[in-house]
Amino acid sequence: MLDYFTTNDNFNLILSNVFNDKDFSFNIIPTGWTNIVLDVNCKNENYICKFPRNSFWAQQIQKDCNISNFVREKMNIHSPNMKIYKIDNKCFSIHKKISGKSLAEKFKYLSNQEKEKIAEQLANIFYKMHSYNVKNIDEKYKYNYVSFLKQMIKIANNYDMKLFESLFNDNNNKNNLVFAHNDINVGNIIINDDNNIVAIIDYAFAGLADIYTDLSVISCRTDDVFYNKLINEYSNLSNITINKDKLNNRIKLRQHLEDVYIEYIKNNCFDIKI
Repeated sequence: MLDYFTTNDNFNLILSNVFNDKDFSFNIIPTGWTNIVLDVNCKNENYICKFPRNSFWAQQIQKDCNISNFVREKMNIHSPNMKIYKIDNKCFSIHKKISGKSLAEKFKYLSNQEKEKIAEQLANIFYKMHSYNVKNIDEKYKYNYVSFLKQMIKIANNYDMKLFESLFNDNNNKNNLVFAHNDINVGNIIINDDNNIVAIIDYAFAGLADIYTDLSVISCRTDDVFYNKLINEYSNLSNITINKDKLNNRIKLRQHLEDVYIEYIKNNCFDIKI
């Protein structure tokens, strides 16, 4: 029996069991790379429902929920209040939709001043996460990012393993590890009409890593105005001199991750909008 969902699943039936009501409607959000994501309207309340696309992401759905709730409660970073549901031994999550739009939807319409404003806020979020005392984090939240990544890349088989060596080596020194989101891209940042960050979403990648994973991910699909402001502000807050060679190498690694996974999606998930 499958432990994940496909677009052939009867989501009407699944949701009617959850909401105990047939008065709802939903749309599939066509950008969910790891989950089939539904935008559900029920009694004038909007919800986001995430259904894992394969066995690997099925193993991460509880982690996403736990970390999202942990970050919101312990770090005071606004994140979804997620709950896990199960049907036929398959787990999925539901949370109330956070009002706003993703940075991906708005980025090309922003002025340089607005980009710098958001970048400054994001630098503060990174600093808050990275400066949280790892010793105070419960063991069940101390996921090792490298171990996670080694498992994730088995989904597709076109990764350049030599390129990964730098990441694995950088993270061998446990003294350098911080709590990191590891996937804060423009799609996982929710901003309001005033262009303030109101939430960070999607914590399946989260865990212990060095600072360069978070700082590299956001470089993809932003621009120099945004990114330079982010790096400078983060450096000022943390009093860390950023190693540009290490950062640039990690950016290449992230781009490689995305390129290979996009190819995998194109060949396996025909409902996704790239």
